[in-house]
Amino acid sequence: MRQVTRAFGAADEVLGGGHGLSAVASYLADTAVPLLSARFASDQTRREAFGAAAELAWLLGWKHHDLGQEGPAQAYYRAGFQFAVESDPHGHAAWMTRALAHQILAAGHRRQARDLAAALTRAAGTPTGRPRRCCTSPTPGLWPR
Repeated sequence: MRQVTRAFGAADEVLGGGHGLSAVASYLADTAVPLLSARFASDQTRREAFGAAAELAWLLGWKHHDLGQEGPAQAYYRAGFQFAVESDPHGHAAWMTRALAHQILAAGHRRQARDLAAALTRAAGTPTGRPRRCCTSPTPGLWPR
């Protein structure tokens, strides 16, 4: 899944958000999501699969955002958040929350973006209240420029 995400992410950077959009959406729906209902050898493997699905959903959200299609972008960001919570309820979920906050801010909703950023800060904390390293992409090269 991560190789597919990297390949289409690289194509996105060169060819634009619309390139491969339907192929990536089909891969998520037809391959990635069914895989998530499988039995996994370990909890770590399960978490990695959900993390990879979160990154793929993020890429789809970004592709739609790049095309100005904010409704589908938000739907994929939300799906990515749900996958991320299954992967890592702190760091990975905070990373996806950041994507949602970025979209909200780009739409001009400053107060909602601020509130979501505050939620991100809370989610990124550990039980001791110290922040975790959470606001970088789990896969290098996936952040928009």
